[in-house]
Amino acid sequence: MPDLLVPGPEIWAGYLWTHNLVINTDPPSQVFPAGTRLRAEVRAAAFGKLLGELTTENGGLTIIDPNQVAMAIPGAFTDGVPQNVALDFIRTDGPQEVAIGVQLTISVRRPVTKPKAAP
Repeated sequence: MPDLLVPGPEIWAGYLWTHNLVINTDPPSQVFPAGTRLRAEVRAAAFGKLLGELTTENGGLTIIDPNQVAMAIPGAFTDGVPQNVALDFIRTDGPQEVAIGVQLTISVRRPVTKPKAAP
């Protein structure tokens, strides 16, 4: 599968970003079959600084159905990122980790209004 530019909302640096990604394959197949566990490193650009990790265990990735995953990138991961972030999906439910062949690049916009610190 190719690198995907995610259609939909840009990340506003410092704010929570959520998005559901649907992956359709030809021929049709289940990208995320039952029992799939995933891990994704969120980086500033494809080979940039590690900003954080999303997993199905920490709630950053949630499998909705065999071809859809919900992503939630915390604002702390993107605060200070100048242009875009990159991530890919790695299956962790087998004896070895396996890349599923999807890499995302998501644009980051710098907001004028900065997030308030939590009380």
